[in-house]
Amino acid sequence: MAEEKKLAPIPGPWGLPLLGNLFDINSELPIGSQLQFADTYGEIFQLNFPTINIVFALCDESRFEKSVGGPVEEVRHAVHDGLFTARSLESGEMEPNWGVAHRILMPAFGPLSI
Repeated sequence: MAEEKKLAPIPGPWGLPLLGNLFDINSELPIGSQLQFADTYGEIFQLNFPTINIVFALCDESRFEKSVGGPVEEVRHAVHDGLFTARSLESGEMEPNWGVAHRILMPAFGPLSI
């Protein structure tokens, strides 16, 4: 019989009875609350609410590499390198046109606007 491995509990702030972490979120800037929790509990943490527990896994572009393949590769033949079709370079940077598109769209879709 295989030995059962015990998983470590997912960390997170203690909440109030029945209300959980409902009042731990800054309603003006919820992403700021999430970043604070990540600083305190790590990049994976959980929050408890009256009817649900939510596990958060925060990451940024320094932790993953974009892969262009399949249908996106076919689109790339038509539109070249852009926000969705750019490849990662060996240096870890993205192709130049990715940066242009990223800077244009970031004000509209970045965390401060959302």
